[in-house]
Amino acid sequence: MSIVLSRTGRDAEATRFWIGVFRRVIDGATDVDTDAGWQLMSGISHVATAENFDELAGLAAVPRYLPLMPMIYDNFFAKSRNPAISDVVRLLLKPEGLRYPGSLERAARIAVNRKLVDLIPDIQSLLSSTTEDWPDRPSIARVEDALYRLRRTRYEQETQSAGVTALLADLDGADFQRAAFAANALGSRKATEALPRLRELSRSPDDRLGSEAKAAVKKLEKIHVG
Repeated sequence: MSIVLSRTGRDAEATRFWIGVFRRVIDGATDVDTDAGWQLMSGISHVATAENFDELAGLAAVPRYLPLMPMIYDNFFAKSRNPAISDVVRLLLKPEGLRYPGSLERAARIAVNRKLVDLIPDIQSLLSSTTEDWPDRPSIARVEDALYRLRRTRYEQETQSAGVTALLADLDGADFQRAAFAANALGSRKATEALPRLRELSRSPDDRLGSEAKAAVKKLEKIHVG
């Protein structure tokens, strides 16, 4: 079924028709986790248009449908520019949406790509509460990395109007993570005056700070040499 749907191309009216079919099939099923449900959702994810955003958000808001939403998130919501995307991704963080471990990682990935820094507390809370029961260590590591990147983005937003002096102060602060964010920001701002200190911090025992400082040094040395 998904192959047939994907051949139709993006079509708002076709999407509405198949959403109706999906509702009838799932509402009449004892268990939502069926091949028919997954194939319908896969097909819908390939024909939906921006015009269907509210309708698909409505599906995501129904707890019974939420376990079947991953493909919609991957193939539609992850690419959406709709300002309401933050609220929709938050739905994936509900218990019903976390039926499959990959859902938290998926939500974190979309949050990073769309710079949804307001989701940091939700993702952190769920990560903390599920880590013990979640055996997939690589997936946990990816969520932790996504949280780091979200916090870095938040730092960039918060310090957008701050001067280089303020960033240099953070670079020498006691908070290693904030120092790492400052190193990244200094590299992005082409602050060559920070090169000596960044070279020193590139040897930091803190992996994140050392990595960010090295990346910043690499950027700034190109400018300095040029």
